[in-house]
Amino acid sequence: FVSRSARVIILGRVKDESWVGLNDEEISVGSDGYFTVDINLNKGLNVIKLEARKRYGRGKVEYRRIVVE
Repeated sequence: FVSRSARVIILGRVKDESWVGLNDEEISVGSDGYFTVDINLNKGLNVIKLEARKRYGRGKVEYRRIVVE
């Protein structure tokens, strides 16, 4: 993804009291399962790691690459 803005907003939803992390830091999730995170990006390539884990289950990791012009 290529952006001219140095700021991005990530929105998401998880189920069943999942733990959510962004670049290995925990994200606050509302009681309805929704979360929102504002991220300031650096010029050039930015790699964002988004992770979700169920309370007693396996997790899933997604990487997103954003280039800021």
